Amino acid sequence: MEKYFAVLYQKEEYKLAMSLLPCDTQEEALEKLRKLRDDPKVGPRLRATTVIKRNMDNFKDFFIFGCPKSLNVLLEKPKKEKKHA
Repeated sequence: MEKYFAVLYQKEEYKLAMSLLPCDTQEEALEKLRKLRDDPKVGPRLRATTVIKRNMDNFKDFFIFGCPKSLNVLLEKPKKEKKHA
């Protein structure tokens, strides 16, 4: 199954964040990017945009950046705070 992603890169003042928005077609991805570009709250934050296509059959459980369990903080148990007397 092929999937397109609208990719947004934000400017430094927004911590250089990157967002991926899954889409079914390239045109859908471009339309999402255009709407975000024209949004007065989002547009000024954008540094760059692009569209990528991935064959999702190559990625287990939709994890396109991998899912190494050794670094997954969601699997860690929270540490209990020590009570001071």
